[in-house]
Amino acid sequence: MAEKKAREIELDMLSGNFDRSLKKYKPESLATKKTDVLSLWERFTVYKLKTGKISLATQDSTYNPVLSTLRRYGKSLVTVDDGQHFLAWLTGQNGESYAKKQLVLLNAMFKWAIGQDLVSVNPVEGLTIKVPPRQEYEAFTKEQGQLILEAFSRNPYYRHYYPFVLALFSLGCRPGELIALQWRHLTEDFSQAWIGFSYSRKTLKATKTNKSRTLPIPETLRQVLYSLSLERHPLPDDLVFPSPEGKYIDLHNFRNRAWKKIMGELEQKGHPYLARHSFVSHLLHEGYNPITVARLSGHTKEVMFKNYAHQIEKVTLPNFY
Repeated sequence: MAEKKAREIELDMLSGNFDRSLKKYKPESLATKKTDVLSLWERFTVYKLKTGKISLATQDSTYNPVLSTLRRYGKSLVTVDDGQHFLAWLTGQNGESYAKKQLVLLNAMFKWAIGQDLVSVNPVEGLTIKVPPRQEYEAFTKEQGQLILEAFSRNPYYRHYYPFVLALFSLGCRPGELIALQWRHLTEDFSQAWIGFSYSRKTLKATKTNKSRTLPIPETLRQVLYSLSLERHPLPDDLVFPSPEGKYIDLHNFRNRAWKKIMGELEQKGHPYLARHSFVSHLLHEGYNPITVARLSGHTKEVMFKNYAHQIEKVTLPNFY
């Protein structure tokens, strides 16, 4: 093997085709090791973690599912043809939207691997997935929101969550922001709430935009919080909206059990996050300044105008005919 490589180098030097990077002459066993996509993905994930580019929560929610996908695929992903076969399989397995997210991450991984001299080809480079548009759920009407709140308040199993659901509709926070809320984050008269943390996937962290905000608390919610304080005598670090066991609410369990049960009884559709969308929509419909709504909801101005432009600037077409 060594003599063969030496002869190849000698011939390339004589013919003027010598590869000064030496990539051409690396042992075949090393090349095989470097194109093991599972190993590459694991190394890429470790790199992202060590450099602080992702958190453990992101690894669990976003990167580990890609590893599971690659394991299920179980075939090589080395050549451009391999990439085409993988794309067809991936789309059939997961649907366009989910497949596109994973394809973007794999493309980033192969670019990193090329930069690290681990592979020489990106088999998914240039591959794209067209995601068909889908009609999103409409915001809850005020009447629908009231029905949901009443259903939670009288349900013998899930009435514990009524204050949490009321806060979802009343403050427009991300669910994780309310799950992380502590009594010390409220003013003494319960007229304001400071939002600076979020809890999701067993991790307490800063808000999505890494910025805090202070919200005025509507009277109905203020009265509920006052009653809870008299009932619980909470300490400053206690959670305002704990689970029935006194721990952080598991949003996944809440959505799939309590929320799904209530929505089924009401024959309504929509997930808990839609309460936040409804809060923003109602404020805009009432004529609130979009910049003020962005500040209250914790959206960036760019996201506000991108996602709610149709409500900020309502257009009525003229009747030409």
